[in-house]
Amino acid sequence: MKYFLLFLLTATVFYQVGAQTLESINKQQGKERGDETARRLIAVQPDFTAESTCLNYENTMGLGFGALVKTAKKDGWYRHESETFIDYFIPGEAPVHYTFKNKQYIAYTGEVDNHLWFMSVESPALLALDKSLKFEIVGRTEVDLKITGKTKQRQQIKIKVTGKTEIGGDLDEAVAFLYVVPDLKNLVVKTELIFPKGGRNCTLRNISFIVPDGLFTAFRTYRHVK
Repeated sequence: MKYFLLFLLTATVFYQVGAQTLESINKQQGKERGDETARRLIAVQPDFTAESTCLNYENTMGLGFGALVKTAKKDGWYRHESETFIDYFIPGEAPVHYTFKNKQYIAYTGEVDNHLWFMSVESPALLALDKSLKFEIVGRTEVDLKITGKTKQRQQIKIKVTGKTEIGGDLDEAVAFLYVVPDLKNLVVKTELIFPKGGRNCTLRNISFIVPDGLFTAFRTYRHVK
């Protein structure tokens, strides 16, 4: 069974970047440089912990469900923990799924073999390593974020991500949007993943830049002995 990491969409105020601003970006750096500018914004993500609220939805049936996931990043590795499992994402390797019930680690090699790039959307620094993906700055948002107990309205840069899979079809129509907060070390605090028949929205809250070493201890041990 495939598990998705999901986050609850919170209310935001959206406005388009002025045409003159986008035109200036395009003129100054060109289309390829514009892609690299957007890519660099998400390439170096800070270490952090956060609560991730999630919403997954279907367009055809109008169905949706939510969940709470504890997210952490440290030294390039991502960790997403729910009540029943933990998913680990690390650069250059297949994601690893751990279940509390079976106490087993399972590598999702199919995601790498089929280039299911969108499965790493909630681990955005990994997307920046994929040279086949296209990145584009398309707008800005404002949102209230709680950092170490304090809520403050902050500006975000909206980045569009597109790519192809080895399967094709509807999967190649997937579009992701990443929301970067410049004054939070370019942290991606929100993602949107849109498919023809549904999608998911993801938002971080209660963000902290202090990451306990113990969160990744068990996984490091597994990698050492496997």
